[in-house]
Amino acid sequence: MSFLRLGLSLLFFAALGCSPANDGAGDPTLGSHPTEGGDPSGPEGSSGSSGSNGSSGSNGSSGSNGSSGENGTEQPKEIKTGTITIMSTAYSIGQTPVELGTATGTFYRLPPTLPGTPAPSACTTTTTGACTVNACTFGGGPTPDGGAPKISYTHAGPVKVSGVLVNDGTMTMTPGGYGYITTSGSVAFFTGGETVKLTAPGNPNGAPAFDVTLGAPASVTLSSPVFDSQGRVTVASGQGLTVKWSGGGPGEVAAQISAGTSAKSAVARCAFPAASGQGVVPASVLAAVKAIGAQTSILVSTENRSIQKPDGWDITITLQAYALKPQGNGIASGLLQLQ
Repeated sequence: MSFLRLGLSLLFFAALGCSPANDGAGDPTLGSHPTEGGDPSGPEGSSGSSGSNGSSGSNGSSGSNGSSGENGTEQPKEIKTGTITIMSTAYSIGQTPVELGTATGTFYRLPPTLPGTPAPSACTTTTTGACTVNACTFGGGPTPDGGAPKISYTHAGPVKVSGVLVNDGTMTMTPGGYGYITTSGSVAFFTGGETVKLTAPGNPNGAPAFDVTLGAPASVTLSSPVFDSQGRVTVASGQGLTVKWSGGGPGEVAAQISAGTSAKSAVARCAFPAASGQGVVPASVLAAVKAIGAQTSILVSTENRSIQKPDGWDITITLQAYALKPQGNGIASGLLQLQ
Protein backbone atom coordinates (compact mmCIF):
# COMPACT_ATOMS: atom_id res chain seq x y z
CA MET A 1 0.00 0.00 0.00
CA SER A 2 1.69 3.17 -1.18
CA PHE A 3 0.06 5.39 1.41
CA LEU A 4 1.41 3.23 4.23
CA ARG A 5 4.89 3.28 2.76
CA LEU A 6 4.74 7.07 2.57
CA GLY A 7 3.59 7.47 6.16
CA LEU A 8 6.24 5.17 7.55
CA SER A 9 9.07 6.56 5.50
CA LEU A 10 8.39 10.04 6.86
CA LEU A 11 9.69 8.91 10.22
CA PHE A 12 13.16 8.50 8.79
CA PHE A 13 13.39 12.04 7.49
CA ALA A 14 11.42 13.82 10.23
CA ALA A 15 14.69 14.96 11.80
CA LEU A 16 16.63 15.69 8.62
CA GLY A 17 14.38 15.82 5.60
CA CYS A 18 15.53 12.51 4.11
CA SER A 19 14.53 8.87 4.13
CA PRO A 20 17.07 6.35 2.90
CA ALA A 21 16.34 2.77 2.07
CA ASN A 22 18.81 -0.10 2.16
CA ASP A 23 20.37 -2.00 -0.66
CA GLY A 24 21.82 -5.43 -1.01
CA ALA A 25 20.55 -8.96 -0.59
CA GLY A 26 18.53 -10.13 2.39
CA ASP A 27 18.87 -13.36 4.33
CA PRO A 28 17.43 -16.10 2.11
CA THR A 29 16.65 -18.26 5.13
CA LEU A 30 13.96 -15.72 5.99
CA GLY A 31 12.48 -15.45 2.53
CA SER A 32 13.77 -11.90 2.32
CA HIS A 33 14.52 -9.68 -0.62
CA PRO A 34 16.65 -6.60 -1.19
CA THR A 35 15.45 -3.04 -1.40
CA GLU A 36 17.06 -0.29 -3.39
CA GLY A 37 17.44 3.23 -1.99
CA GLY A 38 17.95 6.52 -3.75
CA ASP A 39 19.84 9.59 -2.63
CA PRO A 40 18.18 10.60 0.62
CA SER A 41 19.43 14.18 0.51
CA GLY A 42 15.89 14.82 -0.76
CA PRO A 43 12.67 13.73 0.93
CA GLU A 44 11.58 11.09 -1.56
CA GLY A 45 13.33 7.98 -0.19
CA SER A 46 11.47 5.02 1.24
CA SER A 47 11.84 3.17 4.50
CA GLY A 48 12.11 -0.33 3.13
CA SER A 49 10.23 -3.06 1.38
CA SER A 50 6.68 -4.08 2.02
CA GLY A 51 4.30 -6.89 1.32
CA SER A 52 0.71 -6.39 0.32
CA ASN A 53 -0.33 -5.88 3.92
CA GLY A 54 2.15 -3.34 5.18
CA SER A 55 5.69 -2.03 5.35
CA SER A 56 8.37 -1.55 7.89
CA GLY A 57 8.22 1.25 10.39
CA SER A 58 10.73 3.19 12.18
CA ASN A 59 11.08 5.81 14.82
CA GLY A 60 13.59 8.43 13.77
CA SER A 61 15.33 10.81 16.14
CA SER A 62 17.58 13.74 15.53
CA GLY A 63 21.02 14.46 16.85
CA SER A 64 22.08 17.47 18.85
CA ASN A 65 21.78 20.85 17.19
CA GLY A 66 24.81 22.49 18.67
CA SER A 67 26.82 23.50 21.71
CA SER A 68 27.85 26.73 23.33
CA GLY A 69 31.06 28.35 22.14
CA GLU A 70 33.43 30.66 23.97
CA ASN A 71 31.29 33.70 23.22
CA GLY A 72 28.18 31.98 24.56
CA THR A 73 26.56 31.52 21.15
CA GLU A 74 25.26 28.22 19.85
CA GLN A 75 27.87 26.47 17.72
CA PRO A 76 26.91 24.06 14.92
CA LYS A 77 27.38 20.41 15.79
CA GLU A 78 27.51 17.25 13.73
CA ILE A 79 24.28 15.26 13.65
CA LYS A 80 24.76 11.53 14.22
CA THR A 81 21.60 9.46 14.01
CA GLY A 82 20.75 5.78 13.85
CA THR A 83 17.53 3.74 13.82
CA ILE A 84 17.00 0.00 14.11
CA THR A 85 13.43 -1.28 13.75
CA ILE A 86 12.27 -4.89 13.90
CA MET A 87 8.61 -5.36 13.03
CA SER A 88 6.74 -8.62 13.55
CA THR A 89 3.01 -9.25 13.23
CA ALA A 90 1.02 -12.49 13.06
CA TYR A 91 -2.75 -12.65 12.55
CA SER A 92 -5.42 -14.44 10.52
CA ILE A 93 -7.79 -13.39 7.76
CA GLY A 94 -10.63 -15.86 8.05
CA GLN A 95 -8.93 -19.26 8.22
CA THR A 96 -5.75 -18.01 6.56
CA PRO A 97 -2.77 -17.23 8.82
CA VAL A 98 -0.66 -14.22 7.88
CA GLU A 99 2.83 -13.46 9.17
CA LEU A 100 4.93 -10.36 8.49
CA GLY A 101 8.48 -9.60 9.58
CA THR A 102 10.90 -6.81 8.70
CA ALA A 103 14.27 -5.80 10.12
CA THR A 104 15.78 -2.53 8.91
CA GLY A 105 18.21 0.13 10.03
CA THR A 106 19.69 3.44 8.89
CA PHE A 107 22.75 5.23 10.30
CA TYR A 108 24.11 8.54 9.05
CA ARG A 109 26.28 11.52 9.94
CA LEU A 110 25.60 15.07 8.79
CA PRO A 111 28.37 17.67 9.22
CA PRO A 112 27.64 20.98 10.98
CA THR A 113 26.05 23.70 8.90
CA LEU A 114 28.70 26.39 8.47
CA PRO A 115 27.83 29.99 9.31
CA GLY A 116 26.36 31.81 6.34
CA THR A 117 25.24 28.68 4.49
CA PRO A 118 21.65 27.39 4.27
CA ALA A 119 20.77 24.35 6.34
CA PRO A 120 19.76 21.19 4.41
CA SER A 121 16.40 21.34 6.15
CA ALA A 122 14.64 23.22 8.91
CA CYS A 123 12.73 21.11 11.41
CA THR A 124 10.72 21.87 14.50
CA THR A 125 9.49 19.54 17.23
CA THR A 126 6.32 20.29 19.19
CA THR A 127 5.01 18.24 22.10
CA THR A 128 1.33 18.19 23.05
CA GLY A 129 0.44 15.75 25.79
CA ALA A 130 1.38 12.25 24.62
CA CYS A 131 2.07 13.48 21.08
CA THR A 132 5.20 14.73 19.37
CA VAL A 133 4.96 16.46 15.99
CA ASN A 134 8.07 16.75 13.81
CA ALA A 135 7.56 19.26 10.99
CA CYS A 136 10.24 19.86 8.36
CA THR A 137 10.79 22.19 5.44
CA PHE A 138 13.34 20.80 3.01
CA GLY A 139 16.15 23.01 1.83
CA GLY A 140 19.19 21.26 0.44
CA GLY A 141 21.43 24.32 0.74
CA PRO A 142 24.87 24.17 -0.88
CA THR A 143 28.19 23.63 0.86
CA PRO A 144 31.01 26.18 0.43
CA ASP A 145 32.40 24.19 -2.51
CA GLY A 146 29.04 24.42 -4.29
CA GLY A 147 27.95 20.83 -3.70
CA ALA A 148 25.02 19.46 -1.72
CA PRO A 149 25.47 18.88 2.03
CA LYS A 150 27.34 15.59 2.41
CA ILE A 151 25.54 12.86 4.31
CA SER A 152 27.82 10.00 5.39
CA TYR A 153 26.10 6.65 5.83
CA THR A 154 27.64 4.22 8.25
CA HIS A 155 26.82 1.43 10.71
CA ALA A 156 27.81 -0.07 14.06
CA GLY A 157 28.97 -3.40 12.65
CA PRO A 158 26.83 -6.53 12.24
CA VAL A 159 23.87 -6.53 14.63
CA LYS A 160 23.19 -9.88 16.27
CA VAL A 161 19.54 -10.30 17.23
CA SER A 162 18.72 -13.12 19.65
CA GLY A 163 15.46 -14.32 21.16
CA VAL A 164 13.59 -14.41 17.84
CA LEU A 165 11.48 -17.19 16.35
CA VAL A 166 13.59 -17.89 13.25
CA ASN A 167 16.67 -19.98 12.48
CA ASP A 168 18.23 -21.09 15.79
CA GLY A 169 16.70 -18.16 17.66
CA THR A 170 19.13 -15.65 16.21
CA MET A 171 19.55 -13.57 13.09
CA THR A 172 22.11 -11.03 11.90
CA MET A 173 21.50 -7.60 10.42
CA THR A 174 24.23 -7.00 7.85
CA PRO A 175 25.71 -3.57 7.08
CA GLY A 176 24.69 -2.13 3.71
CA GLY A 177 24.77 1.07 1.73
CA TYR A 178 22.59 3.17 4.05
CA GLY A 179 23.16 1.46 7.37
CA TYR A 180 21.74 -2.06 7.24
CA ILE A 181 20.29 -4.26 4.54
CA THR A 182 16.54 -4.61 4.91
CA THR A 183 15.38 -8.16 5.55
CA SER A 184 11.68 -8.93 5.20
CA GLY A 185 9.45 -11.87 4.55
CA SER A 186 6.31 -13.77 5.42
CA VAL A 187 7.56 -14.85 8.82
CA ALA A 188 7.05 -13.58 12.36
CA PHE A 189 10.20 -12.77 14.31
CA PHE A 190 8.22 -12.60 17.58
CA THR A 191 4.58 -12.78 18.65
CA GLY A 192 4.77 -10.98 22.02
CA GLY A 193 6.45 -11.65 25.34
CA GLU A 194 9.81 -12.82 23.98
CA THR A 195 13.00 -11.22 25.29
CA VAL A 196 14.89 -9.85 22.29
CA LYS A 197 18.52 -8.79 22.57
CA LEU A 198 20.34 -6.65 19.99
CA THR A 199 24.11 -6.25 20.14
CA ALA A 200 26.57 -4.56 17.79
CA PRO A 201 30.37 -4.49 18.20
CA GLY A 202 30.74 -0.92 16.97
CA ASN A 203 32.56 0.44 13.96
CA PRO A 204 35.82 2.40 14.56
CA ASN A 205 35.02 4.50 11.48
CA GLY A 206 31.30 4.74 12.14
CA ALA A 207 28.78 4.24 14.93
CA PRO A 208 29.59 2.97 18.44
CA ALA A 209 28.70 -0.38 19.98
CA PHE A 210 25.35 -0.97 21.65
CA ASP A 211 23.72 -3.72 23.70
CA VAL A 212 19.94 -3.48 24.16
CA THR A 213 17.37 -5.92 25.55
CA LEU A 214 13.65 -5.32 24.96
CA GLY A 215 10.46 -7.22 25.62
CA ALA A 216 8.68 -8.05 22.36
CA PRO A 217 5.28 -6.33 22.02
CA ALA A 218 2.11 -8.16 21.01
CA SER A 219 -0.44 -6.84 18.55
CA VAL A 220 -3.54 -5.20 20.03
CA THR A 221 -7.00 -5.16 18.44
CA LEU A 222 -8.53 -1.75 17.78
CA SER A 223 -12.15 -0.86 18.47
CA SER A 224 -11.52 2.80 17.59
CA PRO A 225 -10.91 4.43 15.17
CA VAL A 226 -13.04 2.56 12.65
CA PHE A 227 -11.56 1.93 9.20
CA ASP A 228 -14.11 1.77 6.38
CA SER A 229 -14.03 -0.80 3.58
CA GLN A 230 -11.51 1.37 1.69
CA GLY A 231 -9.16 1.56 4.66
CA ARG A 232 -10.08 5.16 5.51
CA VAL A 233 -10.62 6.86 8.86
CA THR A 234 -12.70 10.06 8.93
CA VAL A 235 -12.44 12.71 11.63
CA ALA A 236 -14.57 15.86 11.78
CA SER A 237 -12.78 19.20 11.78
CA GLY A 238 -11.94 20.38 15.29
CA GLN A 239 -12.36 16.92 16.80
CA GLY A 240 -9.68 14.72 18.32
CA LEU A 241 -9.08 11.10 17.34
CA THR A 242 -9.92 8.52 19.99
CA VAL A 243 -7.83 5.35 19.93
CA LYS A 244 -9.13 2.32 21.86
CA TRP A 245 -7.82 -1.22 21.90
CA SER A 246 -7.92 -4.54 23.69
CA GLY A 247 -4.91 -6.62 24.64
CA GLY A 248 -1.46 -5.20 25.12
CA GLY A 249 1.48 -5.81 27.39
CA PRO A 250 4.85 -4.11 27.72
CA GLY A 251 5.51 -0.93 25.79
CA GLU A 252 3.20 1.58 24.15
CA VAL A 253 0.45 1.79 21.58
CA ALA A 254 1.53 4.43 19.09
CA ALA A 255 -0.67 6.22 16.57
CA GLN A 256 1.33 7.74 13.74
CA ILE A 257 -0.28 10.44 11.60
CA SER A 258 1.87 11.67 8.70
CA ALA A 259 1.84 13.66 5.48
CA GLY A 260 4.55 14.92 3.17
CA THR A 261 5.43 16.58 -0.12
CA SER A 262 8.73 17.27 -1.84
CA ALA A 263 8.91 20.57 0.07
CA LYS A 264 7.69 19.76 3.57
CA SER A 265 6.46 17.04 5.90
CA ALA A 266 4.83 16.50 9.26
CA VAL A 267 4.88 13.34 11.37
CA ALA A 268 2.88 13.04 14.57
CA ARG A 269 3.54 10.18 16.96
CA CYS A 270 1.16 9.80 19.89
CA ALA A 271 2.21 7.08 22.33
CA PHE A 272 0.00 5.72 25.11
CA PRO A 273 0.78 3.00 27.70
CA ALA A 274 -0.34 -0.29 26.17
CA ALA A 275 -2.02 -1.30 29.43
CA SER A 276 -4.23 1.82 29.47
CA GLY A 277 -6.50 0.63 26.66
CA GLN A 278 -7.10 4.04 25.14
CA GLY A 279 -5.74 7.47 24.26
CA VAL A 280 -6.70 10.60 22.33
CA VAL A 281 -4.86 12.38 19.53
CA PRO A 282 -5.74 16.07 20.06
CA ALA A 283 -7.40 18.07 17.30
CA SER A 284 -4.45 20.49 17.26
CA VAL A 285 -2.09 17.64 16.40
CA LEU A 286 -4.31 16.47 13.55
CA ALA A 287 -4.52 20.04 12.28
CA ALA A 288 -0.73 20.39 12.28
CA VAL A 289 -0.43 17.40 9.95
CA LYS A 290 -3.36 18.47 7.79
CA ALA A 291 -1.66 21.85 7.26
CA ILE A 292 0.91 20.12 5.01
CA GLY A 293 -1.83 19.91 2.39
CA ALA A 294 -1.07 16.36 1.26
CA GLN A 295 -2.53 12.87 1.57
CA THR A 296 -2.48 11.88 5.24
CA SER A 297 -1.80 8.36 6.48
CA ILE A 298 -2.48 6.66 9.79
CA LEU A 299 -0.81 3.62 11.31
CA VAL A 300 -1.38 2.19 14.79
CA SER A 301 1.16 -0.20 16.31
CA THR A 302 2.39 -1.59 19.59
CA GLU A 303 6.00 -0.63 20.28
CA ASN A 304 8.76 -1.13 22.78
CA ARG A 305 11.84 0.98 22.19
CA SER A 306 15.10 2.16 23.65
CA ILE A 307 16.92 5.42 22.90
CA GLN A 308 20.70 5.22 23.23
CA LYS A 309 23.03 8.26 23.22
CA PRO A 310 26.62 6.97 23.15
CA ASP A 311 29.45 9.25 21.96
CA GLY A 312 27.12 11.97 20.71
CA TRP A 313 24.95 9.57 18.71
CA ASP A 314 21.16 9.43 18.92
CA ILE A 315 20.17 5.79 18.29
CA THR A 316 16.56 4.58 18.50
CA ILE A 317 15.98 0.82 18.65
CA THR A 318 12.37 -0.32 18.28
CA LEU A 319 10.44 -3.59 18.38
CA GLN A 320 7.08 -3.12 16.68
CA ALA A 321 3.87 -5.08 16.09
CA TYR A 322 1.07 -3.67 13.97
CA ALA A 323 -2.30 -3.16 15.65
CA LEU A 324 -5.13 -5.15 14.08
CA LYS A 325 -8.60 -4.26 12.90
CA PRO A 326 -11.42 -6.27 14.49
CA GLN A 327 -13.02 -9.30 12.83
CA GLY A 328 -9.78 -10.32 11.12
CA ASN A 329 -9.69 -7.40 8.70
CA GLY A 330 -5.94 -6.89 8.68
CA ILE A 331 -3.55 -4.33 10.07
CA ALA A 332 -4.65 -0.93 11.37
CA SER A 333 -3.31 1.30 8.64
CA GLY A 334 -4.86 3.48 5.99
CA LEU A 335 -5.73 7.02 5.01
CA LEU A 336 -6.92 9.66 7.45
CA GLN A 337 -9.49 12.11 6.12
CA LEU A 338 -9.85 15.33 8.09
CA GLN A 339 -13.12 17.07 7.22
